Amino acid sequence: QSINQPDIKEVLKVLKKEFLTQGPTIKIFEHQLKKFFGFKHCAVVSNGTAALYIAAKSLEWKEKDHIITTPNTFVATANCILHVGAKPEFVDIDKDTYTIDVEKVEDRLKKLNGKVKAIIAVDYAGHPCDWKSLKFLSKKYNLKLINDNCHALGAKINGDMKYASKYADIVTHSYHPVKTITTGEGGSIFTNDAKLYKKFILYRNNGIVKNKNFSPWEYKVKELSMNFRLSDIQCALGISQLKRLNKFVLKRNEIAKYYSKKFESISNLKVPKVKNNFYHAFHLYP
Repeated sequence: QSINQPDIKEVLKVLKKEFLTQGPTIKIFEHQLKKFFGFKHCAVVSNGTAALYIAAKSLEWKEKDHIITTPNTFVATANCILHVGAKPEFVDIDKDTYTIDVEKVEDRLKKLNGKVKAIIAVDYAGHPCDWKSLKFLSKKYNLKLINDNCHALGAKINGDMKYASKYADIVTHSYHPVKTITTGEGGSIFTNDAKLYKKFILYRNNGIVKNKNFSPWEYKVKELSMNFRLSDIQCALGISQLKRLNKFVLKRNEIAKYYSKKFESISNLKVPKVKNNFYHAFHLYP
């Protein structure tokens, strides 16, 4: 992580205010994230794992549902499928980008013949998947498309940083300190679907619904869930960090370029490739 004085100043402001959590700073961060990444709806949550779990719950996956994903990812991508009783279907990766192989995805879809409910594709290491082709498959086979975008904050397709909002039904972020920006721990879940967003908010807060007609301490529990909230303290750091996201990604690309230049003459090493019209976020340099 890279923490500077403006970051510290923003966090200190919240520490001196009335709300340390469930306050107005959360809405400010969510608004800025929506604007930055081009979505209608955003719910910040406790981490990227929580975002994936909430996605699985909101899409109501059940036993006998099959969900295609990649084996080349952090364990949370598959775990969210298992947590709701569904079955992960691992499809191998493209040998150049290390993202899920679209041709092999269609082969698996044909083999499973209507059993697949969704695809969770990962923009691995910071290189976006072939989202245009994945979107085509999602329409052809009537599937939901989830972008585990935790590695790729600041990546672009055709110069567009808002590419994820154009293809996926749900997009998840992580703001762990190793990621492009940080809130300490933290993450978010995005969608353009208002009905899904209502579910995100429900599952984020123990499945609780508060009614204006109730007294302030009364509420109803509509769904079984847990507390996946993010604090105002963390959101203050996120607001400040987001201002430097483009700078962080540029620096990562400079470092990657340096590595590739030094490694290119070593015959038994393969350096990362970046497809034409793609801009790599270089969360990792595999």
